[in-house]
Amino acid sequence: MSKRIGLFTDLHGDRQNLELILRTFRRLGVDSTLFLGDAIFKTMADFTRELHSKAYQTINELYQETPLRQDVLDGLYSDEQLEAILKSSQLGINVGKKVAKAQYQDLRTELSEFETAILGGNWDYREEIQEVFGDLFLNGTAKQVGGVNFLGFSGGGSPALYTAMSETFADDKHRHGTQIEIWARALRANGDLDANVLISHVPFTDGENVEKENSVEHLKELVKRRRQTRTAQGLEDDLPNCYMWGHRHMSGDVQYNEELKGFTVLPGCSSRNHNGAVPSFMISEFDADNNLIGVDKFEIYCSLTGRGEVHLVGHYDIDQDGKKVDYVERDEVIIKDVPLQEYTDHLSLDENINLTQAGLNTNYDLFRDNPAELDLVIRKNILAMFEHLEDVTKKTTTALSDLGRDYFSNPDNIFSGNDLLAEAVDELAKIAGETFGCNYEAIAGSQHAQSIKLGLISAVLGISYEQLVKLRSKEITSIDDFLGKVEEITKGGNDTLSRQYQQSIFDDLESTDFQAMAEVHLPACYERTKELEQAGAWKLWLASYQKGLIGSMEVEESGAYKKKDDYIPNKKTKEELAVMFGFPTVEPVEASQRPPSRERNQADYDHRISEAIRSGEIDIIERDGQHYIVTDPVRGAIEPLDRERFNLSPTDYTAMSEIDYVQQQRDQLLQNRMNQTGNELPIQAPDPGI
Repeated sequence: MSKRIGLFTDLHGDRQNLELILRTFRRLGVDSTLFLGDAIFKTMADFTRELHSKAYQTINELYQETPLRQDVLDGLYSDEQLEAILKSSQLGINVGKKVAKAQYQDLRTELSEFETAILGGNWDYREEIQEVFGDLFLNGTAKQVGGVNFLGFSGGGSPALYTAMSETFADDKHRHGTQIEIWARALRANGDLDANVLISHVPFTDGENVEKENSVEHLKELVKRRRQTRTAQGLEDDLPNCYMWGHRHMSGDVQYNEELKGFTVLPGCSSRNHNGAVPSFMISEFDADNNLIGVDKFEIYCSLTGRGEVHLVGHYDIDQDGKKVDYVERDEVIIKDVPLQEYTDHLSLDENINLTQAGLNTNYDLFRDNPAELDLVIRKNILAMFEHLEDVTKKTTTALSDLGRDYFSNPDNIFSGNDLLAEAVDELAKIAGETFGCNYEAIAGSQHAQSIKLGLISAVLGISYEQLVKLRSKEITSIDDFLGKVEEITKGGNDTLSRQYQQSIFDDLESTDFQAMAEVHLPACYERTKELEQAGAWKLWLASYQKGLIGSMEVEESGAYKKKDDYIPNKKTKEELAVMFGFPTVEPVEASQRPPSRERNQADYDHRISEAIRSGEIDIIERDGQHYIVTDPVRGAIEPLDRERFNLSPTDYTAMSEIDYVQQQRDQLLQNRMNQTGNELPIQAPDPGI
């Protein structure tokens, strides 16, 4: 008798989609599930997130050898400025952990009727998910679910903006390190591997010779190294021929992968949040010997009216002997037009949740005597802008996408761009009217209904009639063509609204306002010598908005400040800075000089270094034909690799060229910065002449 196990991943707080997924499992008699990580989405109000993310970025700069760190060591900032960073960081951590725990408790309750195993993703909080799920949580551990043995690997990937980034399973070498050591222990060659399937949040591969993330490359290398080592030792290759993962927000898929020598299953992102594809999930089927024999793929459709559907869209037939996958399209409605519940996201646990919901406050005269307060109001206005843009984009995309799917799913429909355009105007006018507080029925019955509808859509959604007429283009011959036009239209509307918002936020501000707000974030040792023109004042304030503290370099470049004659530097030693921000309290030294104080003896210490090199946790680079250990990636410290001391052969590790290593570090830093500052202002200077 075959065994059926539900698969879903990257839920990102979408409780309504979870409801539909579990309804499907119940209806089809599936009582075992696997969740592959990233259960949560927002864990703090936007205002709290803004404070925390800037503090996180600043603290990371203070740990590394950066100009900002040197400014702090030289005593250019007051204790009040430094303590404000800590306060913002801790606020995000406290709120994020509290909200995340409440969301995990909800998820556990929903899954209580199913036999379940769960992984943590780069968005998931380390302590809270393990506390709530207990032995259902896997990381380097195995569990039998539905009669099949799964070995699971949690975490990896980059920190996510909407979380307390230092508290999650995302890789963070500056704080809690990476997941590689845990993964390596589970995959070491001399250990037993009693698993039918390997499951992970991050992919086991993005493709041969394709490198996107360090964590993916490390996990792939661990799998390949186990196979190579056991083969060299004459041991059985006991790696399973089935791999499942999440993390990649794309449509679900099943393939045979030559590199891994097994079948790969990607259920697809199951959320409407943080997802550019149609939400999907799967049901896998195993035979009596725990071999994968088939996978059903489902897609989820939810409307703005709070109703949802689940469609079976395809079946993957697995040929184990031929190492092939055959896909057959299906078109079967499993859950049809059901009303969905409203769920809480527990963000009410954050006291800052209401700060941006009152809309814009542009009565700046009330705050001009207090630049810190004015700066706060501007930042709240920017966040209110982002909240509205996010809400409008989601509603517009959902309404137009639903319209297109309904239209193209009817085989009797002959494409009529005019009909689609008329229906689109009606749907968007309803959204705009509701947002603006208008009575849509009264508008629809008026003599000038069409003009009023188009005016509302333009004013509230930022979408012009010229953009909407793209929906009747002769180029549209399928739902994919239609959805492409929808994306183009919603982006245009978003850009228009953003410009309008920024004009409202910034146009009444003078250069003196920008300069005064920037000075809140200047090193305390500087005093003003002249007033900046609009362009210079804007640039200085923008630096404070994007980075938090303004460094001495930006101040000196402005040419408007000098150091105070009577300023007493608030100097910090490296040890004091380490204690204040929780960094290591000693400078990195060469591995050969480190005392084995926390090890039983030197041999034990060397063994740990050796295992870390084998697992890829410690990088090895090649320079001029010689191999070196990277002893501190932040400061670029290296030392010659003594293979004899660490009992290593050239096949035990992969040495990267120094050029490739430096480029990889730069790419990783850029990716982290992008994730940390996800809602960077598409900001334009308030004066078009700047």
